[in-house]
Amino acid sequence: MKELAGMTIEELEKEKRTTYCRIAELSSSLNSQKERMKWIEKYLFKKTPQKMCVKEIERRLGHKVIIIKDS
Repeated sequence: MKELAGMTIEELEKEKRTTYCRIAELSSSLNSQKERMKWIEKYLFKKTPQKMCVKEIERRLGHKVIIIKDS
């Protein structure tokens, strides 16, 4: 940051614009990665087997179930 002290007003204004642009790029990239993380977590949850009791299955389905043994 010491290099900023020796800059002229024009150089500082240019540096300010460059820094704003860089911050915008980084912010956009960060937001994209946050959204990607949400989707990764969503699909991980969807694809990971869940332990559930019959009552939980019924609650999620919205109706009673009868479990039969496969033949």
